[in-house]
Amino acid sequence: MGEGFQVTVFASFMHKGSDVTENVTENRRRQIVNLMLKHPSITTAQIAEMLNVTKRTIIRDVEKLKDNDQVQYIGPAKGGYWKVK
Repeated sequence: MGEGFQVTVFASFMHKGSDVTENVTENRRRQIVNLMLKHPSITTAQIAEMLNVTKRTIIRDVEKLKDNDQVQYIGPAKGGYWKVK
């Protein structure tokens, strides 16, 4: 008899991963909008800290919210506020 072993792996490839990721992203965007409603002068850094994600993730989500005309930033970078539509 030869030495060694045999492994059989069965995998099911379903597209659940993208659905889960999209659900997480949509949920996070709803949380961002809620934070903006409660705290109009909140910063992206503060949102990132509160949601425990990177600032870059928040910036990307906020850009999508802006593109979808859901939020708008009014005023200068420092001292402005979020308007939720």
